Amino acid sequence: MQMTATKYSVFDNLMEGVQVINRDWEYIYVNDALLRQVNAPKEFLLTDSMTERYPGIESSPLYKHIESCLLNGIAVQLQNEFTFPDGSKNWFDLRIQPVEEGALIFSFDITRQKQMEQELRQLNAELGRRVAESTKELQDSLSREKELNEMKSRFVSMASHEFRAPLSTVLSSVGLIEQYIGTEQTDKKHKHVERIRSAVKNMRVILDDFLSLDKLDQGKVPIQLHTFSLHELVLDIISDFDGTLKPDQQIHYTHKGGERIVLDRQILHNILVNLISNANKYSDQDIRVSSDVNEEEVIITVQDKGIGIPQEEQQQLFEKFFRASNTSYVQGTGLGLNIVKRYAELLHGSIGFSSTQQEGTLFVLHFPVFKQEEI
Repeated sequence: MQMTATKYSVFDNLMEGVQVINRDWEYIYVNDALLRQVNAPKEFLLTDSMTERYPGIESSPLYKHIESCLLNGIAVQLQNEFTFPDGSKNWFDLRIQPVEEGALIFSFDITRQKQMEQELRQLNAELGRRVAESTKELQDSLSREKELNEMKSRFVSMASHEFRAPLSTVLSSVGLIEQYIGTEQTDKKHKHVERIRSAVKNMRVILDDFLSLDKLDQGKVPIQLHTFSLHELVLDIISDFDGTLKPDQQIHYTHKGGERIVLDRQILHNILVNLISNANKYSDQDIRVSSDVNEEEVIITVQDKGIGIPQEEQQQLFEKFFRASNTSYVQGTGLGLNIVKRYAELLHGSIGFSSTQQEGTLFVLHFPVFKQEEI
């Protein structure tokens, strides 16, 4: 043993750890650098074998490499994470080579290097995440800008078309009213005043749709839950349509279940006005509205017997600016149902429909039942 130690004394002052293992896995030489690496006195290693000092090492990849060197004289260089008996771990760059006694192992502690590599990987991952987020934000911003530009373009196109008819009506009616001033033709004056009122109302609907859409896009539609009577709300809305229904057209309303609900009254009002208005515009027959309040949800339906929606176009129904091919004779922005769907989702609800061309359309709204304490 002493001769072996003298033989390898050339490694005593080496900054790299050096150990020699014989074929019985016993330490026959260790230098001071190795002792610092394993944080143990020389007697800890030289009095027992490696397998005794490091129980479980037999199942490690390192053991297989040392064994290959001891049995077959195969040299190898590798990086290995070594687990010490107290559970601590260090990384080492190892060079294992055969010698007369067994295996000569050089070890260089690269724990700090590995930590820095891990930190660098984490920094790169974080940088990648931030770059991805920034890229997505930029893409979303560009997409939003593109959408706004398209919306502005569509608005200009639509407004130039939709505003032209009511403005022409207003101008022609004003001119005709001027001719009737000082005459007894009261009925004709009243007729043209109503035409002006209707034209102004149509323009107001268009502008209201765009204002609603803008608020939704900017997330500026606050939810204000209130307790109110659903039955009374629907009756109030129906009464507002008294002057706009077509000849012999009526709205039939049925209600069952609970009377009072907790929801945003104004948003629900806007949803129902839009759906009933559509039923009024696209049908000459009666409109049926129903509401059902049970313990699990609020269900509201609006049904007409009008022109219906072409089957091949139904999947586009809730898209911005979409207007079915059979509605060109009726004024509209193509925004109403998009707004209705987004309003419903704001209230954690949903809207669905079924429609057959020339037979009519049924819209069904579902809303969760909020509790009084949630206000």
